[in-house]
Amino acid sequence: MKRYLSILLVALLLVGCGEKDKVAKLEAENQALKVKLAGYEPAVEPSLAYKFAALAAEKPISQQDTSVAHAKSLLDLAAKQYNITPDEAANMSLRIADLAKKSSVNANPLEILEGATIYGAVDSKQWKKDKENFAKFGALYVANRTQVGASHEVAVRSLVALQTSIINTGG
Repeated sequence: MKRYLSILLVALLLVGCGEKDKVAKLEAENQALKVKLAGYEPAVEPSLAYKFAALAAEKPISQQDTSVAHAKSLLDLAAKQYNITPDEAANMSLRIADLAKKSSVNANPLEILEGATIYGAVDSKQWKKDKENFAKFGALYVANRTQVGASHEVAVRSLVALQTSIINTGG
């Protein structure tokens, strides 16, 4: 009887060892399937704000980078101020930066967009803002940066001052 019990105990232990191997094998297969399934999941398209911030940074950035949130808020604000889409605001800012760069002036599209929103905030009741006004801001900005040699900050401030004086003189 003892012999049968010890044989039964050895048999159960051997079966138990096989179960551990089976469980380990199944877990490994499960992990491999998870990896394979991840390859079939659709890739998430980066947001406009991320693409714009990455282009402005001229290097790869994280989706959680603070410039992405800043870009989103500026794109939304410019769209509202100038009655355009965020895509149009991004494209126009990028074109303005390209124009400045063709004249050997380093212009950051994110800074340009920020300048356009500051310019767009000048007494919105007094002047109509639309896509053409965004383009005018861009032309004047590039002229200030390339012909006058003004820094970004000085160019934006001088355009705001010019617009304010035009409004104040009734123009």
